Amino acid sequence: MTAWSLLNNDQNIEQGFLKTDTEFDKSCAGVDDSGSTATTLTVKRIGKDKLEVICANAGDSRTVLHYKGKTEPMSYDHKPQVNSEKARISKAKSYVEFGRVNGTLAVSRGFGDLSYKKYDKLPQEEQAVIPLPEVKRVVVDLNDNSEYNFAVLACDGVWDVMSNADATNFVLQRLIEQKNGTYKRLTYPGDPPQQPSSAHGSEHSGFDAPENQSPTPGKFDLGSICEDVLDHCVRGLDSKDNVSVIIVLFQRDDDYVPPQAINLPPNHFANK
Repeated sequence: MTAWSLLNNDQNIEQGFLKTDTEFDKSCAGVDDSGSTATTLTVKRIGKDKLEVICANAGDSRTVLHYKGKTEPMSYDHKPQVNSEKARISKAKSYVEFGRVNGTLAVSRGFGDLSYKKYDKLPQEEQAVIPLPEVKRVVVDLNDNSEYNFAVLACDGVWDVMSNADATNFVLQRLIEQKNGTYKRLTYPGDPPQQPSSAHGSEHSGFDAPENQSPTPGKFDLGSICEDVLDHCVRGLDSKDNVSVIIVLFQRDDDYVPPQAINLPPNHFANK
């Protein structure tokens, strides 16, 4: 068995979330009642040319895929007013008011938030707020003649002001500009002037190019594009919530080596 084979079953991923929440709750009990949503993306390579992209989401952070020129949601927000979520919340002796659990919490799934998980007659995955993720899988074929296959993962402060298509189009345009050497960082009044392109930019890294300096033409500086997304949301679109974003660009790997088998103890992901 390989570690990757554990991802073949959605239940293993679900159990991983449940176990993480249990450990989180143990460490924070009596100390902190805050919580967090989670959207995760695991990329499993299937040979040189194909990837299985696996998203697990709990809450209102979101993952969006851009593949073959189209935008595809990999997750859907877990909001209390969604009928299926509202029914579970009611069963757990809680209620939805003003679109919030008990009138206060704006999401219905996530880690932590212990005060919403205390109905002792129900298991962990049936509480008013649950860590159980929804899992979606897509196979990405890297031989489709499109070099701009990517995913955008972001928290709700981004999605409050950008649609799925807005986000992927924004990223796509900047990838194309970086490829052809016309990319410039977003600027606003009072920002320092941008410097000419240099050889400092490195592929797939946003940490090697000095601030406000464009990457080398033909290279991809995903970090700079992430900063552009955040600047656009906060300074351009006036987002009032926290903002964070990750961009994952999918590419071929001609040096691919299949993963090696490992031994794991029985029930490794059991929620104890």
